[in-house]
Order: sequence, then structure tokens, then C-alpha cells
Amino acid sequence: MKQTMELRWFFEQPPFAVGDFFSQDLTPRQRVEYHFAGASDGTGIRLHDRQNIETSLRGDIAGVLHWDGASGQPEVWNRWQGPLDSLQPPHNELLESNGWLKITRLQHVRLFGISDNHLTEHSLSVDRLESGCLFLMNLLQVRNRDYWNIAIKAFGTPDQLMYNLRMTADRLFERLPKHGGFSADNSYGYPHWLRRFQ
Repeated sequence: MKQTMELRWFFEQPPFAVGDFFSQDLTPRQRVEYHFAGASDGTGIRLHDRQNIETSLRGDIAGVLHWDGASGQPEVWNRWQGPLDSLQPPHNELLESNGWLKITRLQHVRLFGISDNHLTEHSLSVDRLESGCLFLMNLLQVRNRDYWNIAIKAFGTPDQLMYNLRMTADRLFERLPKHGGFSADNSYGYPHWLRRFQ
């Protein structure tokens, strides 16, 4: 099991230009996923490239955090992932006819390590960090429409998660747009956002 604490916001227009926070020299990661849109707000199920399955259960909802002109609601997620135990992955048509939603994700990523009360940015090629945070900008292509998701995703031991999240978010919100739509009203996990497509 992997546990993270995540702040996510969903937008119908990008809240800032990609180049404002991410290197334009790097090609975004692209992945096709199938999400089960019939789960509850606290349960996520998705297939990665129709070969790996991930289930996630929401734990704590840590209340609303505030910055100057922005707010968000962090959630703790417990995740399990493994290969799909099948010789023949399900066909796209079978998935889509049974409540699964196809999402093409283009993702920009920055990685921060946290040690001795210091936040340090690392290359994505670095060996696994034990404690830190990811800053993500996702373009989500669903049913011929584009949506945007901005996320701050903390990892580490359970007692480090809130500290890591807060330290990274505080640093980022020194530069993020003060009135860019980062509100508790559009801050929630993927399962809640997926309900709009039911």
C-alpha cells in the first residue's frame, strides 16, 4: 500500500501557462487511462494502459488550507497497484459500455525532496525519494474536451505528509496566481470530479 496526501484543483481552462512553472523543453508524460466513474467520492479504480489496475480509498479529509487568495482541501489516499491478472486485457468497447471513462492524460511534473526542514527540487531521474512532494499539471482529454488538473501530492511517512504538503504548497503559492481560481469549491479528488460524466 502507498499513502499520499493530495491537494487537487480542477479547471475548464488552464489557470496559468505551462511555461510559468514547468520546463517547456520537456515533453509531457502521456498515458491513456480508464477510470471507473461509478465509484463513490472515496473510492477510485483505474486501469493504466489497460495493463495495470490501481484502487484507491480515501482516508482523512484534513480540512481546508488557506493562502492569500487561494484555498484547497487536502485528502489522504491509500493506493494499491498491480498488473491486471489476465492474459487478455478488456477491450475498450467493453470498458466504455460498463461505466469506465477513457482519459488521455498529458502530465507535467516537478519533484521536491524535503529533508531537515529544507525543500530541494530534484531531477525526475533521481532514485526514489523517501520524503517529498510532486507538483503536477495535467491536461485531461475526455470525450473530445480538455480539462485541467493542478495537484500537489505529498509522500513520506504518515506523520510527514501534512508537513511536506504545506511546505511545498507555501513555496508554490508565493508564485501561483493569487486569484487563479484555486478555491475549496473546485478542490477534490478524481472520484468526485468523475461524477460529472455519469
